[in-house]
Amino acid sequence: MLIGAWLSVSALADCTDPTEAAADDAAIQTMYDLGEAARKQRTEQATQVLLRDNDRVHAVFELVSDGRVCSTAAKWQAAWILTQADDQEALRMAYQLAKETMGDREPRGPWLTAFTFDHKSVAEGKLQRYGTALGTNPVGQQCVYTLEAGVTDEERAQYGVGPAAEQWRKLLDAAGFAKDPATLESVDRRGLQCPPEALPARHRRGKRPKAQ
Repeated sequence: MLIGAWLSVSALADCTDPTEAAADDAAIQTMYDLGEAARKQRTEQATQVLLRDNDRVHAVFELVSDGRVCSTAAKWQAAWILTQADDQEALRMAYQLAKETMGDREPRGPWLTAFTFDHKSVAEGKLQRYGTALGTNPVGQQCVYTLEAGVTDEERAQYGVGPAAEQWRKLLDAAGFAKDPATLESVDRRGLQCPPEALPARHRRGKRPKAQ
């Protein structure tokens, strides 16, 4: 089970004005689309892209704080935008929103819940659970932040995350170790498992998958 108290964002919201709610949803949709359009440009060195990410994070954080994120679609998009944050409070907010979308039976909600949980944990310097948070090791290779022990593929599947061996295979192949077996032991031996550390989001931004 995922840990953390259930804080309902929508329970705090005043969504009674359809016109205002639609305008807020449209604003979130626009910010989401702009963020996805910049996905391939997003690297640790892309200063202007990262600044625009920060602007969108701040805008969404204020909308959520003001109780102006009401629809399931808007919550999903807002959570995804907030995963660009350097601030741990914003990442915790992203996780809360993701859990709400899962409670609303949004098909992508379970995957986003796992993703936000992992990224919140990594930003706090803790172990991740599902293996969705990737970083870069000291020699520039993509690595996976250290996972909790004992998480099964069945549990990963419940949250829309693929089998661990598939991820280990991608990491090993990308680093030039195609002949190594696709195991966590191989990943760790090749230095492709990063220790947990509270890194700012700019270290993770270039490693994000496309929104599910």
